[in-house]
Amino acid sequence: MGVPKGSSERTRNEILRAARELFAEKSIPAVSVREIAAAAGVDHALVHRYFGTREEMVAEILRREIAAVTTAVPADLPASGVDPRELLRELIARSFAERRTAMLLIMRAELAGLEPEHLIGNDVLSPLGLMTRELRASQARREGQKDEQTDRRHDFPDAALVSATVGAAIFAFVAMAPWLMREVGLGPDDLDKRLDEIVDILVDVVVRAGG
Repeated sequence: MGVPKGSSERTRNEILRAARELFAEKSIPAVSVREIAAAAGVDHALVHRYFGTREEMVAEILRREIAAVTTAVPADLPASGVDPRELLRELIARSFAERRTAMLLIMRAELAGLEPEHLIGNDVLSPLGLMTRELRASQARREGQKDEQTDRRHDFPDAALVSATVGAAIFAFVAMAPWLMREVGLGPDDLDKRLDEIVDILVDVVVRAGG
């Protein structure tokens, strides 16, 4: 007698949930299939039944996490054409607030050599992709104009590199905020206490790059 589809899906999701928590707690290579099975409350053979190999299960976890970060921008974000500062502020603030575990798992996957960049298609507009698009649009609007103070043409940095740099800053804060704070003489809780200021700094970097 087969396992009912609903029960099968619940078991599969429970395995993925347990794996996600363990991967977030430890490094990915340090987590065994037996640990995941025990945390999910199932026999370890079920893990192989639902995912074939450990690598396939890890890939499924990463696909879900990457999709959480690189999903299309939610409908309630400001539409294109509004104040770019508000759009950027919303994108960056949401990354800090909602995607910490996903970003941590992506970084650990990279360190484990799992190449998470190959686990999702290029047709999805990510928050960083949207940032790049809006920044390029801003640069195009200013192209050919002269700087009012220097009377020189604007020389813009590559929009993609600017967005990648902002993304790297966000990932770094997520991964090692206590160390970063201490190195500059701040307290370990200052990421949360002064998050609005950090977001403002990152927004200013992007806006300046857009002219």
